[in-house]
Amino acid sequence: MEKLSKNTVKKIRALHNKKFRKINEQFLISGLISVEEAISSNYDITEIYYTSSIIEKKNINKIFKIASEKNIPLYNIHHSDVNKISTEISPQGIIAIANQKKFTLSEFGNNILILDKIKDPGNLGTIFRIAHWFGLGGLILLEGTVEVENPKVVQSSMGSIFHMPFVIENSYEKIIDYCKNTSKNILLSDVHNGKNIKEFNLKNKFALVIGNESRGISDSWNEYDLQRVFLPQIGGAESLNAAVATASMLSLLLY
Repeated sequence: MEKLSKNTVKKIRALHNKKFRKINEQFLISGLISVEEAISSNYDITEIYYTSSIIEKKNINKIFKIASEKNIPLYNIHHSDVNKISTEISPQGIIAIANQKKFTLSEFGNNILILDKIKDPGNLGTIFRIAHWFGLGGLILLEGTVEVENPKVVQSSMGSIFHMPFVIENSYEKIIDYCKNTSKNILLSDVHNGKNIKEFNLKNKFALVIGNESRGISDSWNEYDLQRVFLPQIGGAESLNAAVATASMLSLLLY
């Protein structure tokens, strides 16, 4: 069992901060499921820290085996050190560091999501998980959307961020041109306006735009002649969580 040096703790804790994640181009992964998904993906995992308490957990041997095959250093550390470096309130006992990954639109598949300034980390992580569940081809994040490598995004995605390509884009024209060139219909999610998504006749691939939790989609979309769709309301709730709305709309589009 190793005792982490003050410098190592400082280096890892720096990744709690967005500024240093950007500078170092790295981020933290906490929890057994997230680490397992990360190490099984094509992300570059630079090191893994774990406590003895995690050794009896399901699938830990799989993580150790893949780490050995990929020559990823494993450090058995004291539980008190995990508390120092983890972003979790109650750490599970395993933390990894990964290099950030850059994607291009050419890596995207058919149907995609466009996220218009989603601010809540839990929402973004859950939307990645939803996109992964529905087999989408990628996510475009308009600038102003919360950082994908935010620890709460990583945790709430339950590892799905490691299997979904994404790009950050601020040009509406570039997004629209990409969708035209790849035969994707852009659908602007709206609360009440447009066409009932249940009645939408899906003939081509789509790019579904999900708006900000409180303000909806940006006014900038009004400059373009694009189809608006809404989720029919049956009860009396004022609105839906962005992630719940995303899952509901995708289920109607794809099933």
